[in-house]
Amino acid sequence: MEEVPRWLSLARGLSEVAPSWVACKSVGGAATEAGDLSSTAPVQDWDALTEEFRRWAGVKRLGPVVVCGHEPHVRHLVALDGPLRFFALSVRARRVVRGATLFVPETLHPVVELDAWGFRRTRPGAEGVILLLDAVARDDVEPDWPTLRGRDVGGLVARDRDGVRETARLLLGPADRAMVQLAEAVEGGRWDRRALTNMQRWCVARSLLEPAVLATWVRQRLTRPCAVLEGMAAGRRVPGDRRVWLGDVALDHEVDAAGAVRQQAMPQKS
Repeated sequence: MEEVPRWLSLARGLSEVAPSWVACKSVGGAATEAGDLSSTAPVQDWDALTEEFRRWAGVKRLGPVVVCGHEPHVRHLVALDGPLRFFALSVRARRVVRGATLFVPETLHPVVELDAWGFRRTRPGAEGVILLLDAVARDDVEPDWPTLRGRDVGGLVARDRDGVRETARLLLGPADRAMVQLAEAVEGGRWDRRALTNMQRWCVARSLLEPAVLATWVRQRLTRPCAVLEGMAAGRRVPGDRRVWLGDVALDHEVDAAGAVRQQAMPQKS
């Protein structure tokens, strides 16, 4: 019998409160790995999604809940899960890679489907492409095989090659062939540096058409990550003492106990 992922009730609830919400990463490759769930939705739906996340965290006895808005175009919702780990839901209104917008929620509509578990998600090939965008965003052109294998990117590509091609066309336009080549290489256990480099160069050229988005992306790269973003980059772990970490987080994040009445939100960094 297939194990039910702990976040399943969350994904179903988010799908109900916001018809725009779509899970787009961490859903197909490892259905029972409950450390994070990445998604997309317009900004106007973020507050409803945040309240549903708080409700779910309360039911699951997780918390405190932290709201982080320090990454441009993204709201990260974190619920403490034990002394040193946390669950993270990321809701993205715009995917920016090397200064270029590659998708907003509406872009993905043609590759969205209703999962057998009962929530909206991108089809497997689309998820594979979105996961590979992380490689395009990195400065290192070498493959991160542990992550690629852990997310089963090759398996997602193999299951839905048509979805790979359609998503590459939607997101990358004239650079779509390079994404297909990279995806096919990963499916075969190989890496295509030329394809990766071609996509990186295309993104840089595309970014010049959106100077405001490019400026925000550059500013973010030059800014030290907040404690929440550092914890997410470190594998969704609290570094060191939990109370000390929460005290640091509360200085510039909204923090509340799951299911409790929220206090006034702390001012966030611009």
